[in-house]
Amino acid sequence: MPEKGREEGRRGEPSCNLPEFSLRDGLRKVRALPTFGRWLRQQKGREDSIGDLARDFCDDEYAKRLQNRDSIRRHIERHNPCIGALEALDKAYSEWREIANFPEKALGKVCP
Repeated sequence: MPEKGREEGRRGEPSCNLPEFSLRDGLRKVRALPTFGRWLRQQKGREDSIGDLARDFCDDEYAKRLQNRDSIRRHIERHNPCIGALEALDKAYSEWREIANFPEKALGKVCP
């Protein structure tokens, strides 16, 4: 008899049947996730250090093309930033990772 929360799949193998989450929904969400650079640009209305960094990022024509933390960090470091700018970048990246990390956590729990 299958375990609770599981049902028999094809050929008698257990399959995951979790109505609150499907792999297809998870993959759609993964595709919908903005890159870090795009997410950072979307934060320009915030009234904190991340918003300040986002506004500077949006005003910089070259930076608009950058999408990942490492390329953004290198660009910021080339312009002799204050420590607060790099701290804001790290804080923003941590926040974005919290949002972006859900597929890894969710997909890992679908089928134990």
